[in-house]
Amino acid sequence: MKALHYINLTVALLLLTLVGYAQTPGISYQAVVLDTNVNQMSAPGYNIGNQPLVNSNINLQFSVSDQIDGLLFVEEQTGISTDNYGMFSTTIGVGIGTSSVGLFEEICWDGTPKFLKIEIDMPGDEQGYKLLDEQLILYLPSLDKRYITGQGLPTTVSEQGYIYVDEDNGNFYVSDGTNWLIKSDDQVATEVPYDNATSGMISTDVQGAIDELEGRSLAVADLIAGNKIATLTSGDGLTTYEIDETITPIVDNADGTYSYEDEGGTIHTIDTNASSNPYSNVTSGMISTDVQGAIDELEGRSLAVADLIAGNKIATLTSGDGLTTYEIDETITPIVENTNRTYTYSDESGTDLTFGNP
Repeated sequence: MKALHYINLTVALLLLTLVGYAQTPGISYQAVVLDTNVNQMSAPGYNIGNQPLVNSNINLQFSVSDQIDGLLFVEEQTGISTDNYGMFSTTIGVGIGTSSVGLFEEICWDGTPKFLKIEIDMPGDEQGYKLLDEQLILYLPSLDKRYITGQGLPTTVSEQGYIYVDEDNGNFYVSDGTNWLIKSDDQVATEVPYDNATSGMISTDVQGAIDELEGRSLAVADLIAGNKIATLTSGDGLTTYEIDETITPIVDNADGTYSYEDEGGTIHTIDTNASSNPYSNVTSGMISTDVQGAIDELEGRSLAVADLIAGNKIATLTSGDGLTTYEIDETITPIVENTNRTYTYSDESGTDLTFGNP
């Protein structure tokens, strides 16, 4: 038996329509299959090729997508036989075939482009599915079961992709499978759903949730003196809390220290004495490292002036540690009276200055 290595499908598209108003939606498809590998038939003056593939079993694969090789909505396979003229007819999406991707009834015929792709597989040729045809589906948008209308806000949540139109104001909503999401431009808080599963609130819309939160605000009252400073009441009036103030006094110990007891009962001592305040001796080179010691150390280094005497030496200066002695001398700068009623003064550098009226 001769194997058919390649089937060239010449599509005589007799009918391709959406059965939009039938009880079971689908696409009717009818075509003629021509075999390019069959021996040519001879007739006086003619060589006839591409004969119809008659009375043969074939496998077909139909797929619907948003564009050629694009997002796949549905893909189904079916086995079928051609008739005496090589013709076959079937309806896609009515359960004749087996769906491997999606379901035909879930396609949303919303006016956006849809493409039909047909592939054929000949049993026994071991070549798999080969492309037969690919074409744009022409159809009229229809309001199928995924379009819902009503008055007021939607209540029961539908599957993802369902659309609800509020006939009162024209607002429309799209279901995400859990909530209805409003798609109107003039959106108001009462029309926006709120998921209260986590918070446990009562409201199921944004307006109600905000109002509910506002009603739960806390009220502070009964401000009084003493340890209890106020009474806190929840917004719903169901719970009352007493706000107490912890008294933490500071005690003067009369020795330069102060004691403070914190809220946990721990006593802290603050020492303000000079001996408790640190002093950095890095720059001065002093020995002391606290303020008290530094002051005492400086006092011990004060200079002592003694031996005040007359004459050029007027005193002896001794350092506070007694290790160094300095002699303080006075420079004598006399004023000499001249015979012409003038006076001459010699300063410490030896310069003479004459003044008076001769």
